[in-house]
Amino acid sequence: MYTVVSRQTTPDQRRALIATVLTLGLTTALAATLVQAKRTGFPVSFQPPTDWSEFKRRRAYVEFRDTRDSANSKQLIIHVIAWPPGMSATELALLVMNSHLSHFPTVGSLAAADEVPLGTLPGARVDMPDAGHSVHVGLLLGDEREAVVLRYHTDRPFTERDIRTYRQVVDSVTPTEAP
Repeated sequence: MYTVVSRQTTPDQRRALIATVLTLGLTTALAATLVQAKRTGFPVSFQPPTDWSEFKRRRAYVEFRDTRDSANSKQLIIHVIAWPPGMSATELALLVMNSHLSHFPTVGSLAAADEVPLGTLPGARVDMPDAGHSVHVGLLLGDEREAVVLRYHTDRPFTERDIRTYRQVVDSVTPTEAP
């Protein structure tokens, strides 16, 4: 009587091994991508104005526009900037407003900054409703020393609806990652 022992693996075993290795590799790559996306994602969530259109988005920048009224277009920008060491939220809000106003014709004197939270973040704002400008800064208190900036701009003085829309966005801001 003869016993035949084959040392070759069958094609099914090879396919199973290849499939296992590929699945492990894809799972590892997906996990790495998700971890990287969490690390570099937008650090806050917020509710944009209803009926506005998203105009532009980057990693740390999103812009919405309401262009339904051609005589008074409206713009909302939320972006993340470095928070300079030693600078308060009030000083940062004034700095951002000065930078913002440099893109527009003369709008009068700069308003004073008020210490007001941006949603759940400690922060400050500079309002110039008669000129159609508002800047609100919220400080992210993690190791990264970043600040979230909300800029609201209209071509005319703020209406009651503008003020309500702005407040709804401000109130909706919350951090997406633990500081």
